[in-house]
Amino acid sequence: MPLPKPSLARHRRPASPMLAAQKLPSAALHQQWRTADPLGGDRALTELPAWLQRLLWLKQITTVSAILACLTVLGLYSWTVYTQQRWSKQYQTLEQMRVNERQFLLTQESISNSLRDAASRSNMVPLVPERMLEVPIASPLPVEPKVATANQPTIENTFYPVGY
Repeated sequence: MPLPKPSLARHRRPASPMLAAQKLPSAALHQQWRTADPLGGDRALTELPAWLQRLLWLKQITTVSAILACLTVLGLYSWTVYTQQRWSKQYQTLEQMRVNERQFLLTQESISNSLRDAASRSNMVPLVPERMLEVPIASPLPVEPKVATANQPTIENTFYPVGY
């Protein structure tokens, strides 16, 4: 026959006020330290102890600090992701520009090479400064003013719509 288990109720220590403070919300804590006035009013006979007030103040400060830290971390994370996406797009653009530059240079060299081949196959004379001809620049002709004569017919500006 198994032995009966000893009751834990006999061996439990009474709950300390500190443990009770950890389990109750701050409004319930405040109500715990308030007592009803025998005359019918709700008046605080004893205020919260100083250590409990400091503890509640510390809880509020740490809660606000934790929320601000979370928002800061979230902002930094989103900024990092956005920056990486932009960098990736710009890098792809740079790589595409490099490919285009290589293709352009290849095409340019191919054209100049084909021109050299065509010039060497034909009997063309290469351009050198000694064989170039100099053509003097002509002086401009004087402009004569035109005098309107009565013999010239006048041209009427008639308007014709585009649709007709």
